[in-house]
Amino acid sequence: MARPIDADSEATKKRVLDSARVLFAERGAGDTSMRDIAKGAGVSLATVHHYYGSKADLFQRVVDEMYAELSLLRGELEALVQTASDPVDAFLSVIPATYAFVRRHRHEVQLLMRTVLGTGRLEVKRRDELLLPVLEQGSQFLSALTGVDIVRARMTVLSLNHLVIRYALTSGEDLVLVTGVVGDDSLDEREARAVARVEAHLKDLALAMLLRAE
Repeated sequence: MARPIDADSEATKKRVLDSARVLFAERGAGDTSMRDIAKGAGVSLATVHHYYGSKADLFQRVVDEMYAELSLLRGELEALVQTASDPVDAFLSVIPATYAFVRRHRHEVQLLMRTVLGTGRLEVKRRDELLLPVLEQGSQFLSALTGVDIVRARMTVLSLNHLVIRYALTSGEDLVLVTGVVGDDSLDEREARAVARVEAHLKDLALAMLLRAE
């Protein structure tokens, strides 16, 4: 196959990958064609095949990129904990940070959730590399902070994680509706206020869980 004429192949590859990530997340791999991905990227079908081969190859590349992006969260949370003024502030600061991270990576997390809903689990290798280290660090931190046993601490951290993800994946319009934000300003401005309201709510829940655990 002839090489597509493109002065900026890296930019083209990124557009294809971005299109595939969005479509796989929103529709699932089964309902997404390579032609759909090409249209979303504004390139020819031949270009998509040239850079990424089959749909299975492209899907695996999207998954690999997704896990690479999500792995950055651990470093962000560790930096927050290390710089917090006290352990409670450290615990509470993790909530809005995680929420903001998931909102920035909504398509990656949406794709991850599709995988979990379809199989009931993460890939074992990915689970061991991505989920368990963060979960165990958070559980040990909470257990040391409150004195509760590690199992109870782990379930508390996981419950907060599920809430954060669910809120973060909610559309801006629905978020405005469920948080009761009203006004004549733009939807973007109301969404920003809804996000702030959710962050405050999640921190309140975390604090309540923390006090109950003590």
